[in-house]
Amino acid sequence: MFRGNIYRIYPNKEQKALMEKHFDSCRFVYNQSCAGAPRRKQRGMFAPPLQIPLKKTITINTLV
Repeated sequence: MFRGNIYRIYPNKEQKALMEKHFDSCRFVYNQSCAGAPRRKQRGMFAPPLQIPLKKTITINTLV
């Protein structure tokens, strides 16, 4: 079952300009990182996905 809320915002001109600036910055960083991946892999600088070892769980004995 899908549950969610939808909100509509009505920004003024100043807020629209600020949001466009932030979205453009995010888009630029994302596109640059995607474009650089093949070059990094070709140069041998490609990092494999992180493999984080699982930590041992600690059990606490409770007094009954």
